[in-house]
Amino acid sequence: MTFSQNVKGEILGRLSDSLPCCRLACLSALLRGAGSLEIRSGSLGCSLTSENKRLLEFAGEIVYSLYGLKTEIRREETKIKGNSLWSVFIAEEKTLSDCGLASLSMEGYLKINEGIDKYIVEQDCCKNSYVAALFAACGSVAFSPLKTLDQRGGNRFGYHFEFSLTSRRAADDLVCLLEEKGFRFKIAERKNVWAVYIKDSASICDMLAYMGADKAVLTLLKMDSVIEKDFIEVHPEMSLREMVHKISQSDRNLFPVTDHNGNLLGIVLLNDIRNIMFRPELYDRMFVRKFMCMPPAKIEIGDNMENVMKTFDRTNAWNLPVVENGKYIGFVSKSKIFNSYRRVLRHFSDD
Repeated sequence: MTFSQNVKGEILGRLSDSLPCCRLACLSALLRGAGSLEIRSGSLGCSLTSENKRLLEFAGEIVYSLYGLKTEIRREETKIKGNSLWSVFIAEEKTLSDCGLASLSMEGYLKINEGIDKYIVEQDCCKNSYVAALFAACGSVAFSPLKTLDQRGGNRFGYHFEFSLTSRRAADDLVCLLEEKGFRFKIAERKNVWAVYIKDSASICDMLAYMGADKAVLTLLKMDSVIEKDFIEVHPEMSLREMVHKISQSDRNLFPVTDHNGNLLGIVLLNDIRNIMFRPELYDRMFVRKFMCMPPAKIEIGDNMENVMKTFDRTNAWNLPVVENGKYIGFVSKSKIFNSYRRVLRHFSDD
C-alpha cells in the first residue's frame, strides 16, 4: 500500500467512531470529494466512485444510520490492469439537500450548491470530520525523506499534500476553512480540477495530526530533528585513564567508540565500567577495546520513524546509535521521539 492509502485507512478507521453530529459532515465531504450528480429514473442522486471500497462502505453506513436506506456497491470495469473501481448510487434528493450539495429554490426547483455549506461545518468537531473525510475521498500525500536532485531546481525534498476538487468555489471555501485552523493552502488549476495543496513537511505533519492520522505523523517525523550529537567519542586504543578523563567532561552515560575515520565500532556504557574506573592501578593497563560492547542495533540515517520505533521495541533499548554507511552520526532516544511526536499532536488535541 502507498503512504496515501495507509493515511486514508487510518482516517476512515477513526471516522467510523465519529460523533452522530459529525456523520452528516462526513457524508457531505464524501459526496463532494468522490461523487457526481446523476439523474436516474427521473430523480436526482449522487454516484460515488472510488478505488477504495472501504470509503463506499463507510458512506453506506452513514446513509443507513441517517436515513435507513441500504446501498449497493458495484464493481466497475476499468481499463487499468490490476485496478479495481467501485461505485454506489445514493438515490435520495433529501440527502443532497441535507449535505448542502443542493437546495430547493422558491419555485420548487433543486439548486446545485458548488461550495461548502457553512452549517455542515459549524461545530469544530464537524469541521474536523469534514476535512478528514474529504481527504479520504479526494486527497493525496507523498513524501520522500531523502533529498532528490532536480536538474533545474537543485536539491529538493519531495513533500506534497493536496485535495483535488472539481469546483473552484469548493476549493476557495476549503482554503478559508483551513485558514481558520492556521493552515496556509494554495490553489492550482489542472484541467478543470482545482488542487488545494501545501508542500512543506512541517505543515503536512500538522495537517495529518489535525485529521487524526497519528501513525502517519510518526512516519513523517524527520530523523535529523531527533538525532542527538552531544556525545563524546572515544577510540579503542584509549586507556582507562583517558576514558575517565572523557567521563569527567561529559553529562552522558554513553560513549560511542569510533576509529579515526569516524566509523562506529561499538559503545561504552558507564554502568559497565563503574567497578574499575576508581581503581588507579588499572588506569594504564585497561583499554577501551577491552570493555567496549556492541549496541543492540544501529539506525540508518534514512530509516523512517515507524521502522525506528519497531527497532526500539525489538531491542528494548532506549538509546540507539545512528550511522550513515557505517560512519557515526549521533544517537536517537526513544524519549526524544515520543516528545517530538507529542509536541505535534498537542497543537490539535482539543479539536
